[in-house]
Parts: sequence; C-alpha cells; structure tokens
Amino acid sequence: EDIIKNLAKKMDYMFETFETAKKTNQISLISKINNNIENELKYSIFQIKRLNNLDKIQKSALIFNSYERLEILKTLREYPRPKKEVREILERVKENPNLDVLLEPFLELNLIRRDWIKGKRDKRTGLTQNQGEYLFLTKDIELIRIPNYELLDHLKDSKHELYSKYEAKVLDFFSKYDPKTQTIEERKKISSILLNPDIYDLFAMLRNKFYPKDKIPNIFSEFADAELILEDLIHHQIVTEIKDQKERPWLLLLTDIQPIIFFPEYLLNNIKDAYHSEDVKKKIPLEVAKKALDLLEVAYPEKIEF
Repeated sequence: EDIIKNLAKKMDYMFETFETAKKTNQISLISKINNNIENELKYSIFQIKRLNNLDKIQKSALIFNSYERLEILKTLREYPRPKKEVREILERVKENPNLDVLLEPFLELNLIRRDWIKGKRDKRTGLTQNQGEYLFLTKDIELIRIPNYELLDHLKDSKHELYSKYEAKVLDFFSKYDPKTQTIEERKKISSILLNPDIYDLFAMLRNKFYPKDKIPNIFSEFADAELILEDLIHHQIVTEIKDQKERPWLLLLTDIQPIIFFPEYLLNNIKDAYHSEDVKKKIPLEVAKKALDLLEVAYPEKIEF
C-alpha cells in the first residue's frame, strides 16, 4: 500500500512536469521524464515482487514499520477487543484503514488469533450484546539488536587480526544499548532496513561473512546506490568499518537484528482486571475473558523459529 501511494505521489509530480514541458516544447526534458516514469514503475514492480516473498524476520519488520500495526499491538496488549473497536481506534491514526491487510503479519506469525463471540441476549431488550469477531493477542513481539555471535566466534577461532578491534566495537555499542529505551522511530528505521530488498540482501550476506570495502560482491539491483546503502548502514551502526594493519578498510556487521517473540504473561492480569472493571468502556464479558485465557493456554507452548 505504501509503495503504491509513494508511486502515485511521484507520478502526479512527474505528469505535471511532463505537461509543462510539453506545452513549452522542451524535448530533452520530456525524454528525461519518460525515462524517470519508466524507472519508477520498474522499481515499484520490483519492490512488490520482493514483498510477496518475505521471510519471517521481514514479516516481523512489517509490524514495526507501520504506525497502524504498532497501534494494533499497543491496543491488544491491554485486553482483547472487538474487531470493530480496533478499526475505530485505527481510524484516529489513519483514514479508512484496511484492517485485514494490517493484521496479515500478526496472523501469519501466530501473534493474534481471531474468534467469534456469540454474545449474550439481553432479556429486557431482546438484543444480543457483545456479539461479533474479537481479536486476541496470544504472543508478543519485539525487534532488537543483538551481537553477531557467529562472526565473533569465527574471527576469534581463526585468530584474525580484525578480531580485537571488532570485539571492542561490539562491546562499546552493547554497553550503551538498551532495547527497552528504543523509540518508535528507531524501531521503524531498523525495520525499514529489513524491508528494503537491496539493503536486506547486503545485511543477510554480512551476517555470515565480512569483506574488504573494495571487494563487496555486486548483489544490488539496478535501482540501488551501493555507496548510499553502505553509508546508511554505517551511520545507523548496523555495519562497521575497520581497517587492517595495511590500512585496508573492511566491512563487518556490527549488530544483528532479531525479532523476539514471547508469551504475554502480563495479559493474565489485564484480562482479569478488564473482566472485573467497573468502567463500561474497559469491561469485557465472561465469554471473552474465558476465550482469551483458553487461547493463551494453547499458545503458551508454541515456539516460532526464525
């Protein structure tokens, strides 16, 4: 959806420029705009194709790269909600949100379960209350940085000259790093790295190997600016540059990125409090509370591997 929206904005601007160039008969500018339009369309198609083949780590990144999905996570961390209510909450963040699309990564990773609640018939009015589809959070998720232990072990075991410098940089970074203090913007930046096809390919490659800066394999698409990608990764301390004894710069992954999925034990008390709440807006019916606890019991032993 974001890809299409960004493409639409660029197309609007380019078509306006094209019309102006056409009226003033600027042939070279018209040709340039045509090339730009073609390249933008190719790049968008390339991105969409890659997004259709995301792995579990990238699907996790979809959650943290979206304010709407983060709002869903925040909401369901409190207690189960009717799907209709979640949509209403999202409408405060975004106009006409597509909730089914937003829920996809949660459902594919088994973080959220959907279930129908029959509700209870009110004897006085004859109306059925609290009936409908509810959303239940059964696993929680966080996106954090961790050391690249495999690379550390490899450099140490092989007695590589870069080991001591690399270890010092890793220790320095993680002595100051606290995943609990990460801002939404920091999480969004990390997740955007995982969702950019060219950046992710380089990131995945550097997980297992390290390279001289002048010998990085050409794995980038025709749309990528390799130099800008490296600068961005170094700036955000995902990749680090270390020189050997001959002053030759090497590129190594400073921090790996890992989704952490865990059991939301805090929900047990939240569900109890919501059931006993005297606030009508926060109170959940017994049927919803029971269903939530049953789903949590089923989800507790489940493990999700990355």
